Amino acid sequence: MPIDASSPARGGARRRGVSRTVILCSVVALWTGGLVAMARREAADRTDPKRLAAAGALVTPRDVYYRVVQNGAQVGFAASRLDTADGGFMLSDYLMADRKVPRPGSSGNVVAFNRTTLSSRVWLTRAFALRRYVVTSDTGAGATQIQVDPIGDSALQIVTTPPKREGPPTTRVVQGTPLTIAPTLLPLALALGGTPLRVGTHTELPELDPVDGPRRVTLSVAAESLFVLPDSAVKDTATRLWVPYSTDTLRAWRVTPSAPVIGGTPLVAWIDDEGRTVAAAFAIPAAGPVTLQRTVYELAHENWIGKFIFFRKVDAP
Repeated sequence: MPIDASSPARGGARRRGVSRTVILCSVVALWTGGLVAMARREAADRTDPKRLAAAGALVTPRDVYYRVVQNGAQVGFAASRLDTADGGFMLSDYLMADRKVPRPGSSGNVVAFNRTTLSSRVWLTRAFALRRYVVTSDTGAGATQIQVDPIGDSALQIVTTPPKREGPPTTRVVQGTPLTIAPTLLPLALALGGTPLRVGTHTELPELDPVDGPRRVTLSVAAESLFVLPDSAVKDTATRLWVPYSTDTLRAWRVTPSAPVIGGTPLVAWIDDEGRTVAAAFAIPAAGPVTLQRTVYELAHENWIGKFIFFRKVDAP
């Protein structure tokens, strides 16, 4: 199913030297799966410790990969890893995209590539209680990091670390509990044990905004469709590129949130019955509108020109 993204994100107001628009756009890119699966359960279940503990007990480690596409061409790679960690689990999301930038050369302007990297890591107990949540964004001007840690049972500490030349870290404390779930984890908390997705439902639920703290968002399940996705790949000896070898059919639902809407570009996402993203459209900082297309690792990463390390060891907090 084709998905359209609209205009690129624009710059916004700054908070203590850090662009709120850049951070929120980054979060949109990494929260794709988290925002959309919230419609799977009623709002009354959102903070039920027993339901969250039951969902945590059903979590199964799994990796999912995506092509990042712009104007019909692959410009990047995205991945999501769910794994166990110190008696609980960790969800790590990563997106990398290259963008063309004209630069003056000896014989006129030449095209260079700048890279945007976005990452999100969240650690929880098996009962879905938050241990730590970290979002990092780098559009080429230096990395900005936001770290959220629970303080007791009623507050969250948010530490924002801007690029080195933009000032020292800042710390704020907002109301919230360890069961204020990071959006990237909402698909797991809500899909495992929730009711089936139904077209036409609208649900208002809270989410954790890493810039401003907890807020509410309304989610609408707008459509249902079948997707045909690659589930294995083989290398073409002539082109030296990976090509699909076999495919699988997957049912998905299109869910749109009332927020965030960054720079006029709403998030549109299709998710499966496990709450994992199948396809999505949104704008990312300094790169503009892109789509995510779920596929296998070889088609997502090996066919894209770029070198990086994603699945490196990440220490628990």
